[in-house]
Amino acid sequence: MEEVIAFIKDFIEQEYLAFRASALERDEEAYEAQRDIVDSMYGAGLTTEVNRDPEPSEDWFADADRYLGDINPRTLFQIKAYDHPEYGTLYRCYVSSYSKWSPSYSSSLYVARRKSGLRIIARYNIAENRKDWNYRGGQRIEPLGDLIEVRQFQPPSDPVDRAEYEESAKAVKK
Repeated sequence: MEEVIAFIKDFIEQEYLAFRASALERDEEAYEAQRDIVDSMYGAGLTTEVNRDPEPSEDWFADADRYLGDINPRTLFQIKAYDHPEYGTLYRCYVSSYSKWSPSYSSSLYVARRKSGLRIIARYNIAENRKDWNYRGGQRIEPLGDLIEVRQFQPPSDPVDRAEYEESAKAVKK
């Protein structure tokens, strides 16, 4: 679990640096290098959500402060480990959006060990009802298997998300 915690925290940091590079970095190769770092943390055909035009205008760079004012590193709320029938130990990382006004669940990033190391192999986003999850890419991983461990870091602010978070805490103590 410690390796996965370090991996997902590094992903969150590298993704934030890629957003900053997309707004501030005029050297296209330097920007692409930062995007490549984030892309290398994905598997199963997933890629980063960080993008910009290949030849950004001066207006793009002039808007950097406004754009970056809406971006924060994601918040890591909890990680659940499952005994998955295909992937062995599968880790579900509950994270916020990178939008600064998002202090609750936004995505579940599923991490598994592949030949090339730990990779994010699936992305699901929270549904409007705050209870269901919508598949957004990568591997379809249902069923998850038996829950074997939960690590919690920070409770979400949304009441439905918080209730799920608190139930997860009880599952750990059983």
